[in-house]
Amino acid sequence: MANQDLSRLRSTVTTVPQWQCMESALRISRSTLIRFPLANPTSFVLIAAFAIRFSVAVTIAVTSDGTLFPDDDGYLTIAGRFASGDTENWDEFGTWGLWNNNAGFLLPIGILFRLFGFHPLLGQTLSVLAGAITAAAVTALVHRHTSATAALCAGLSVAVFPSQILWSSLVLKDSFSWMALTLLAVILGWWAQKTSILNYAIGFLALSCLMFFLVHLRSHTFTTVCIAAIITLVSTAKSQRTAKVVAVMLLLAVLPLTVNAGIFSRTTFAATGHLGGIRSNMAAHARTAIGAPSQVEEAREIARPEEAREIARLEEALKEALKEAREIARPEEAIATSAPSAVADLLYLPTGLRVMLLDPLPNHLDKSSNMKYAFAEHLLWYPLLLLGLIGMVVRRKSLTPEIVFTLLVTGGLTTMWALVEGNFGTAYRHRGELVWGVAVLAGIGLDHLLNNRRPYSRDRKQDSLGRQSGDTQQSSGMGMPPAP
Repeated sequence: MANQDLSRLRSTVTTVPQWQCMESALRISRSTLIRFPLANPTSFVLIAAFAIRFSVAVTIAVTSDGTLFPDDDGYLTIAGRFASGDTENWDEFGTWGLWNNNAGFLLPIGILFRLFGFHPLLGQTLSVLAGAITAAAVTALVHRHTSATAALCAGLSVAVFPSQILWSSLVLKDSFSWMALTLLAVILGWWAQKTSILNYAIGFLALSCLMFFLVHLRSHTFTTVCIAAIITLVSTAKSQRTAKVVAVMLLLAVLPLTVNAGIFSRTTFAATGHLGGIRSNMAAHARTAIGAPSQVEEAREIARPEEAREIARLEEALKEALKEAREIARPEEAIATSAPSAVADLLYLPTGLRVMLLDPLPNHLDKSSNMKYAFAEHLLWYPLLLLGLIGMVVRRKSLTPEIVFTLLVTGGLTTMWALVEGNFGTAYRHRGELVWGVAVLAGIGLDHLLNNRRPYSRDRKQDSLGRQSGDTQQSSGMGMPPAP
């Protein structure tokens, strides 16, 4: 009996500390999970964004063979043919030109297919990674200017944004373009404030790589980014301003030559005289056409069916407009037609801005059954726009290189896309290039609201305590009990 009681006592003594250890371990792990997002907002957003997108990508790969739209199906086909060496007729149909203009994302996907076989999920995973890096870069940009809470909210808004998840779960160039834009903002903000020769060289090398990558995705986006970078450096660079501006101008002059866009992206600027034709081509046969397509005979005469099957509407329209500008446009004709074209573009600009920022509106939902999904996204998009507007106002007098670049790129791309969009479907996809910038400004706006709310709460609490203390003293002086 004595031995049994002793063994029970020993077991009790040893068991109680074990349970206490388990409870303390659970409390520590719970507190760690809670603190980790705020202690490491960029890492947390990267992990969360990747997990969400990869789950969607796997679902699409299993249920739809990795494609949902003609665009991503066409890109997968081209990457697969490159991987298998089936490129004999690419010169005949001009596919090598299409490949070169999109090599920024098609080349790594094609290499993966050549090494591991044609598996769409491989290409989707690269898009997923680019989308996750975009969300993480937004978090890092905001965290340079705000608290961890605001940075985390801004990054998570991009991580869970429905269209960002969709486009970065497919083999499309969009997520790669967003990644390049956000990383350029991060690096340019760092480069503008550095003064040493070594940092100058490192920054220029990083910018060159990202610019080369971007020009092989969307040359017109690259042009907008270069202009924004030049203005940013002129207005915010602490030292070596001239050298940095000249370096970016050198990139603007040389890199477009690698995609046959001309020195200083000349053919991109030449297309500004044919924006009506681009809008017309984009609106043709589209269920979500914006208004009535304009009658531009030149754009219709040079459109070729085999190219339209291989690339998206906007790319086809832009490519043919540029071709027309190079081959058949005469200077005297351009002078004669530039004024009416410019007037028409300015008149269309408010409509284009509405499409890029506010559409679809309730009266647009009957155009397509898919419009309701974009309309539901307004629950997140409109608050971001409002917070972004607040962020612009509150930081207008304390601008940093990152904020200046973000404002210029977002505003420039909004205007550029507004002038060429002919249908909402394409505009909705191109809106993805604006989401990151709006999210950065929204994070700054949210931080401003949080900072204003906290002092107000403390002051109100102090006022309440002061009033309560005054009531207590008054009640004590009158021989009455203190007020509750």
